[in-house]
Amino acid sequence: MPLAPCAAEIPRRAAPPAPEFERAWVRPARPVVLTDMASSWPARAGWSFDSFTNDHRDVRVNVARTRGGAVVTDPDQGVVGDAMTLGGFLASLGAIGAGGSGDSAGYLMVRLEELPPALQREAPLPVYCERAGWRASKLWISAPGTTSALHFDLADNLHTVLAGRKRFLLYSPADRACVYPRGLWSSIPNGAQVDPEAPDYARFPRLARAHPFVAELGPGDTLFIPRGFWHHVRSIEASISVNAWWARGARAALVRAADMIKRIRGISR
Repeated sequence: MPLAPCAAEIPRRAAPPAPEFERAWVRPARPVVLTDMASSWPARAGWSFDSFTNDHRDVRVNVARTRGGAVVTDPDQGVVGDAMTLGGFLASLGAIGAGGSGDSAGYLMVRLEELPPALQREAPLPVYCERAGWRASKLWISAPGTTSALHFDLADNLHTVLAGRKRFLLYSPADRACVYPRGLWSSIPNGAQVDPEAPDYARFPRLARAHPFVAELGPGDTLFIPRGFWHHVRSIEASISVNAWWARGARAALVRAADMIKRIRGISR
């Protein structure tokens, strides 16, 4: 799919020590691709579609429905998901083939804490967020062509690709008005109305003034998405990835409160 015009490449760096990462990237809220953060993880060498099929086919997972490759959302509940086995999902994923749209497979998104402990240990928490007051992680598996609509998170985020390729399109919080946020009482209160891959400048003219950033991730790459940055995700190839969100201090309390509001409203988290 075409990129937004004038998208700037996100810089790539070797993973620095935690104090340097905090000083150079987290505090100033600057996106960066870390090329070797996950190099020592067992998951980096051991996770594949075959290993999941052979060793973890009976694990129960939640899979978001997709249509035309895009994640389906409900006006009341947000992302619509179905429970199934990992083996059943991967069988559907494999049936699509390299050029498919992702319609029959959906988008697997499950919290690591819900997976067997052995799998959790193979993708350990990054050192950059070990002491955070709030942390959460997910496993993501997607077919080629699967997309996540433009949205932001309240917490900082490290997204690591372990198999396949993904493309991320980011917008700074300063471009909030340009991406036309959905309302606070929407089923996706952190979502945008615009599609950066199919911009409708007649309907959303301010989008032309936004300044996007782009990064393509392959196996072993980790993208740091600072809190508040809007991001759109496309799976270029069938992919396996994990992410870690974290927040400290007052922001941790804010993230917990937002999560609780979602629970109360019965929308996806």
